[in-house]
Amino acid sequence: MSKLLQLSQKARARVAVLGMLCAVLLATAGALRHLVRGERGQALAFVDDGQRAMARGDRGAAVLSYERARWFAPRDEAVRAAIAGTGVKEMEPIVPRALHLVTAHEWLAIAVASGWIAGLGLVFLVLRRESHARATTTWLALAAGSAFVVAMAGVMESSAYSLGVVTANEARVLVAPYSTATLEESLPSGSTVIVGSVFGGFRHVQLGDGTAGWVGQPTIETVALPGG
Repeated sequence: MSKLLQLSQKARARVAVLGMLCAVLLATAGALRHLVRGERGQALAFVDDGQRAMARGDRGAAVLSYERARWFAPRDEAVRAAIAGTGVKEMEPIVPRALHLVTAHEWLAIAVASGWIAGLGLVFLVLRRESHARATTTWLALAAGSAFVVAMAGVMESSAYSLGVVTANEARVLVAPYSTATLEESLPSGSTVIVGSVFGGFRHVQLGDGTAGWVGQPTIETVALPGG
């Protein structure tokens, strides 16, 4: 009788943990779905701004609006088509662009869900003594813990990442932060670059081909981060 009661208690504990796991996953999925819908609405508003800028011939302002839209909905076809329609050569490095196919909020949702799964996996390890069950649960906890680490890295990278758009007719990329420095490259209006530190009236930039240099601050504008 005591063994039967003990098994019953273990079964109830496992059901409770499984229920908590399902609840976390469902809540995270629901919140993420609601978030994606809201962010797509904001993205389409930026697309409208960009289309008005293109209509008046301001390609730099249009690309700036489209890139802001991409922060909110990087995989949306309307946003991607709008950017492609500007005819601007892609200047942003491929690795940051690939990383930001997932938004900062989506990285955070993945981190929350995987963190809960890892924690519940540890609870299972305490409740279950069978060797095969412990091995399975250990691998589950390790996988979820790894996903949590990757997702948190994505959140931090998204927060640190800064994209700039050339809003002037042309931006001169110089090898040093002063006006008489050697010209490295000229960027047309609408070009996108990674922006870095500021020195005097210049800002350090990095291009997709690895070229780095300095441009005058009035010629470039930073894409604001969502919520930033």
